[in-house]
Amino acid sequence: MRGMSSAAIARFLLRFAWVVPLAFLAAMRWGFTLDFPMLDQWELPLLLQRWHDGTLDAAALFAQHNEHRPAVPRLLMLALARVTQWDVRAETNLTLLLGLALFGVLAAQARARLAYASAPRRHAVALVISTLVFSLAAWRNWFLGWQLQLVLSVLLAVLTLHALTHAELTRRRFTYALLLAVLNTYAFANALLVWPLGLVVLLGRCWPAWRERRKYAALWTATGVVLCTAYFWDFSIPASQEDAPGGIRLLAFAGYAFAYLGAPLAFWIPLAIALGAAGVARLAMVARGYARPTATTTLEGRAYPRATLTQWANGPDAFWYALALYALGTAALSAVARHDYGIAQALSSRYTTIGMLLWVSVAVLNAAHAKRRTWPVLVVIALFAAAASLHGAYRWTEHWAAYSTARPSLEAVEHGPGLQYLYPDEEELLRRAAWLRVHRLSIWGDI
Repeated sequence: MRGMSSAAIARFLLRFAWVVPLAFLAAMRWGFTLDFPMLDQWELPLLLQRWHDGTLDAAALFAQHNEHRPAVPRLLMLALARVTQWDVRAETNLTLLLGLALFGVLAAQARARLAYASAPRRHAVALVISTLVFSLAAWRNWFLGWQLQLVLSVLLAVLTLHALTHAELTRRRFTYALLLAVLNTYAFANALLVWPLGLVVLLGRCWPAWRERRKYAALWTATGVVLCTAYFWDFSIPASQEDAPGGIRLLAFAGYAFAYLGAPLAFWIPLAIALGAAGVARLAMVARGYARPTATTTLEGRAYPRATLTQWANGPDAFWYALALYALGTAALSAVARHDYGIAQALSSRYTTIGMLLWVSVAVLNAAHAKRRTWPVLVVIALFAAAASLHGAYRWTEHWAAYSTARPSLEAVEHGPGLQYLYPDEEELLRRAAWLRVHRLSIWGDI
């Protein structure tokens, strides 16, 4: 860098600053990972046994797990187990690759949306997106291989909404979006929200040429109804929710939803609620400025006010509004189901990978439309996200240390310290561990 001015050096550093959060995550992944199953991962040996016995069928793959029917992630994990003798680190490696793909899609779309913005602004937005996507506030998703289903689901949702909001909604692109939505339905329960949200987008996209495009909305609706009906066929309420108090208490609901959205930036409940509300307010301010009644746009020979669904669905910001609505809708659905369990649950690290979509959208829309407030908003998001990531790193190492104590007992397949952290039923854990040892899977592969 000899001969470069300080301004040129600053621009160079800003351009590649997005690598820093990824490097931090990779370092944590390298130094604080475990090679044996934990928590929900102990459900996979049941499928491995059925596969070994030749009794694995579709019913087992699509069986309910809590609120989810994670058939697609189960297939991925079974395939990895077959190739690696169930080295669970392969699952976290795949999660990291999915995270890289998620960042790639979001960063590429942000760069395209901000093509006419200054280079420093584009690089700053890329840094914010990297800080959010690779945040260790979501440490559980990076630490536990079972959580690949959530990162996979978010990636599929992002790709689906990108296809539906593309400037050219071709038959091939619609088919691609439909296939992704089908896969996502059986990846994570929150993905069910893609169907109504996708229909809203399609209604806005189809209206200027309704006769030619109405079949898209009809096919999307029919597929969504069939899949959702099949999803809830023989559906049972999880045992953890059977005794939950009924009804929705407005303050508890609002507090949970805002905390859910603020969790990617804060680990303290009051601050998370405040930041979640601020994020929604900032999104509303940008949308309001964008949708002034006096502004119009021309689509296929007709003028539409910017406040209409048609303009939003066909405009350059459709993708980002769709992402924000996906995060808002997920927060609302989670609040309906879980607000009686306390707001603290909204700060669960696994949720932050969904909630961060709101902040990615706010960052991009703010950079695209705001003039004087772009940098303050980006700096605030980046700083709070970085602080939350550091706290997540602490939680990661804390759990890593606790789980590590269980390895000697687990390897010997006998009762001992630390096993209570790995699975609620210690006797059942040991039975499944004994089967894995007999078949030389997981940490018993080299015996």
